Amino acid sequence: MTVLARIKSSARTFFQKKPSKIILCLFLFCLAVFFAWKMIGHSVGIDWRTIFRPATLALLHGKDPYNTDQFMLAPWVFFVFIPISLLPEDLSMAVMVVLGICAYTWIAVKLKAKPWGVVAILLSPLVLYNLIDGNIDWLALLGFVLPPEIGLFFLTLKPQIGLGLILYWGYISLREKRFIKTFAPILIVTLVSFALFGFWPQRMFAVPAAYNASAWPYSIPFGLIMLVMALHRKKERLAQALSPLLSPHVMFHSWVTFLMALAPDTLEVVTASLSAWLLVILSRGF
Repeated sequence: MTVLARIKSSARTFFQKKPSKIILCLFLFCLAVFFAWKMIGHSVGIDWRTIFRPATLALLHGKDPYNTDQFMLAPWVFFVFIPISLLPEDLSMAVMVVLGICAYTWIAVKLKAKPWGVVAILLSPLVLYNLIDGNIDWLALLGFVLPPEIGLFFLTLKPQIGLGLILYWGYISLREKRFIKTFAPILIVTLVSFALFGFWPQRMFAVPAAYNASAWPYSIPFGLIMLVMALHRKKERLAQALSPLLSPHVMFHSWVTFLMALAPDTLEVVTASLSAWLLVILSRGF
């Protein structure tokens, strides 16, 4: 059975057996969006309001989204952005925040985080800053917990989050002789996207230097060491964590990869979350 067939089968079973839970989840989601809508101010969500939503609206108006300010994501992200962007700006930002919270929680649970571990992740500055900025690290992180054939579409949205796991899956799939099966979907879609939008990845090299929290190039040796360890020991968690170490531009909140890699170990993830807060305090001169 293919990955898509398994997903369809699981979804069909879920919707048939748990309609009441679905209704409850939808109600709670709408309730959360309503409260977020009433609480969120115009100053929250700068990335969503000034980059992602304008690029999506440009696409809907027949314009090139890559000619808008600082937009550089893979075009398949528009499947998520379009329905949200059709909402009024403040309401769409509220939806993004609630979706982000739900996604971070689900990812942490899928990575075997215990309750206190989930709390530590959600209350870390890495997650809170991402939600406040209206960014989409949570969307890229979904690739951590999805089958590789599908997860690659999420990981490639943010290489500074997904590069390590992409390299890991590439190596493992080559050894197990399933590289074509794993990578053919993303490669085909990428080539089609070049025909539609041109060579859009070049936009990633024009990232403004402001707010860069990368340790590159000094972090490269540590990233390579972690990659070799991940491949040699078949430790996917190491591959999940290392991407920021190999990336020349990383926003502070994208270091969340280390939190997610530590998710199963409550003491470690709580310590990492508190350490991130300590870094915030020290960097602000308190």
